[in-house]
Amino acid sequence: MEQEFIENNKGKYDPNDDPKSQQYLSLHSAPWLTKHIASLLALLALFFTFILFFVLIFVPLDVSKKDIIIYILGVLSAIVTQVFQFYFGSSKDSEVKNRMLHKHMNGLK
Repeated sequence: MEQEFIENNKGKYDPNDDPKSQQYLSLHSAPWLTKHIASLLALLALFFTFILFFVLIFVPLDVSKKDIIIYILGVLSAIVTQVFQFYFGSSKDSEVKNRMLHKHMNGLK
């Protein structure tokens, strides 16, 4: 689907007209790390959150360190919530909707 979108829309966008779409099309030729950095950071946040959950459950903690670990766990849990909302929530659907709208609008020009 992504490749089809790129092929159908090559040369149809003016950089001054729709910079976000031009950026999306230029990202196709970007290096692997550039394309996947957001996903890697999301996986890293999930990994650290589960490690901290494991430490909190199975490793005996000093009472003085308990509060800071719970604070960090709260921050990481919020990040995990945002990761899940992005990958499985309305942001992903919004991205697909935007692609369809751009395709439809270019068909009308």
